[in-house]
Amino acid sequence: MNVGMSFSPSAVVWRNMIHVFHQGYQDNGQLWYSYHDGQNWQPDQQVPGVVISNPADAEHVFGGVAPMSPSAVVYNNNCYVFYLNADQNLSYKFANGTSWSNEGLVQDVPTQCGYAGCVVF
Repeated sequence: MNVGMSFSPSAVVWRNMIHVFHQGYQDNGQLWYSYHDGQNWQPDQQVPGVVISNPADAEHVFGGVAPMSPSAVVYNNNCYVFYLNADQNLSYKFANGTSWSNEGLVQDVPTQCGYAGCVVF
């Protein structure tokens, strides 16, 4: 299935495969990912229970082109994906290889944070 993509993707190597996360077609608020298994790209899969929002001031600041894209990082063998949720809070979900976690909130981060860049060192 060709789902389409809005804004910038986020790529991460997890479990020896490259995974690419992106918001669905036409800014639909859904979080999708695909991965390369070493031979082929696998079809997009939706991350359950995610509604990606755009910053409340995106129209004013960015002329209607909101910069909200997911950001993925691997930490302690889990794949975390950060995004701005429907309530304008920086949120995340993580996968452990079997299932996805419930949505978590990153505490003490201002709302309308826009891009959710990540790094682990």
